[in-house]
Amino acid sequence: MSTVMDRSTLLVVAILLTLAAVLILVVVRQTRKTYPGFGLWAGSMALAMAGTVSFLTIQQVNPRLALLIGSLLLVVAFVFLYRGLLEFRGRTANYAFELLLALVLFAGFVFFGFVRPNLNGYVAVYSLCLGSAAAMGARVVLTGRPSYFGSPDRILASWLGLITAFTWSRAAYSALFLAPIDSLNTDTTFQTAYIAFQIISVLVITFAVINLNSQRLEHELRTTQASLERDIEERRRVEGALLRSQQQYRSLTENMDDNAWIYDMDDQRFVYVSPSVRKLKGYTPDEVMRLAIDSMVLPHQREQMQAVLDERHWDFLSDKITSQDFFLDELEQPCKGGKTVWTEISSHFVRSAETGHVEVHGVTRDLTGRREITEALRASEEKFRLAFASANTGIFLSDLEGRIQQTNSRAEQILGYNADELRGMLEQNLALAGDAWLTESNRKRMTDGLVDHSTYEQRFTHRDGPIVHCLVSSALVRGADDKPNAFITQLQDITQRRLAEKALHAALKKSATHAARMGALNETVKGLMRCENREQALHLIESRLEKMFFPFDCQFVQADLQGHLPESSADAQDFSVDLQGKVIGILRIYAENALLREEDLAQFAETVSDSISLALANLQLREETRLRVGTDGGH
Repeated sequence: MSTVMDRSTLLVVAILLTLAAVLILVVVRQTRKTYPGFGLWAGSMALAMAGTVSFLTIQQVNPRLALLIGSLLLVVAFVFLYRGLLEFRGRTANYAFELLLALVLFAGFVFFGFVRPNLNGYVAVYSLCLGSAAAMGARVVLTGRPSYFGSPDRILASWLGLITAFTWSRAAYSALFLAPIDSLNTDTTFQTAYIAFQIISVLVITFAVINLNSQRLEHELRTTQASLERDIEERRRVEGALLRSQQQYRSLTENMDDNAWIYDMDDQRFVYVSPSVRKLKGYTPDEVMRLAIDSMVLPHQREQMQAVLDERHWDFLSDKITSQDFFLDELEQPCKGGKTVWTEISSHFVRSAETGHVEVHGVTRDLTGRREITEALRASEEKFRLAFASANTGIFLSDLEGRIQQTNSRAEQILGYNADELRGMLEQNLALAGDAWLTESNRKRMTDGLVDHSTYEQRFTHRDGPIVHCLVSSALVRGADDKPNAFITQLQDITQRRLAEKALHAALKKSATHAARMGALNETVKGLMRCENREQALHLIESRLEKMFFPFDCQFVQADLQGHLPESSADAQDFSVDLQGKVIGILRIYAENALLREEDLAQFAETVSDSISLALANLQLREETRLRVGTDGGH
């Protein structure tokens, strides 16, 4: 009982010290500059305190629940410490490690808590997870250390290593040596030592992380101080160069093509006009400074210009706009001699440091060349739009991912989709499944800089189902910075051409097959004419059937002595061979009726049977003639 009370007292001390650590970290974070990860460290201490509270309060009511909540909170506390160290060092979080810890801890609780209850086993799993989190934190501290870090990170790494050794030792002790326990209250050896070790750990870790932050802050202050000293030296150098810069600025404003000017809103007059105004409008600076501002625009624009100027003046006085707000206007201005020039005026309002008056500082630029270029570009774009819309080939405009942005009507006709359906679709998704790789492969070659355009054949699936054969021409479009920004793809429907080629190929193949068969038939007939008797003829017919009917199987089936023929086969077609009106055999072709019609085999088979019948009749006639001649000679 005293042991439990002593342990409860230690838990209370641990809670109070952890609460103090949390408050210290929060105060430091609120009163001093802290770096990424510091908030996670404070959260780590808070979670450690919550875990200790759960051990103290829930243990007496539900030991399993206390063990689950307390161990989970302590492991998460060390994960927070580990994550904070990662952020402090500017590294990426290892979510796989954290997920693995969670899975191992949960699996251990389920297995040792419910499947095979064993408190020793769960304590071993929990200690293993906690030690692993501490080990990962030590690894982060010791690797990639900035040169200006010193003892705090070494202290923290050493203590995290000590925590790792302690908790892994506890895992081994609980799993291998400790007698079975019913609750943590019976684990007197390591439990009390662990609580005391936790109290020391809170102090060490809090001291270490605060010093880590302070050390980095001191380094930043030293760096800032050095930078400030360099800035002071630089300022002295800049002040010396400022006088030279002012002279250069005066020379620049007096010789540049753009016209710089300053207009005093309070005195309603120009107080400065650069000499370049002569190039722009033909006036001298003195002539402009004697003119009213409304004389700088055409008569029909004066009222509108004055209203805009007064509105902006009022907005500046009422702080709706500041000197950082610039305005860009295009105006057609009169020149000396009656001509006009289109100009672009960039202006902003400032308050003069010398007079306190509100001034308009502006630069007027000649837009003649730009407007000519813009007009030419507009005309070019109109030509492109007309060509795009009326082209006899389908055209896609798509982004670098192949997502269609714009199509013409011919592309819609080829594929059967309307413009709204095609917009946003991936080109490779329109291709037949087996041909989609062509789009990706050719686009990669273009984006890799191997080629600027590519032409290839590809099959697409029409919206209604049929396959469409297309000749595809794709080109990479580059921007003004020479970087790829789009693709333009043309589709030419060659389906009819491919169907015609396929039909022609089939016809040629059929013609060649028929010629080969007819040649084989002629050779057979010639061979039959050279035979001396029916046996030779029938043997020759058997040997020639494969060449005449390839690739179909065919055999010659003779009738028996009574003239009977075998029954027809279900998977074959028979064609009779006659001799003087009597069926002496059949040609049996192993093929269905549909195949016979497709290959024109039925007609050819009838021709073969007729040819064989004629050849056999001729052979029989020759035999009878020889026999008759032999008989007559004998008499």
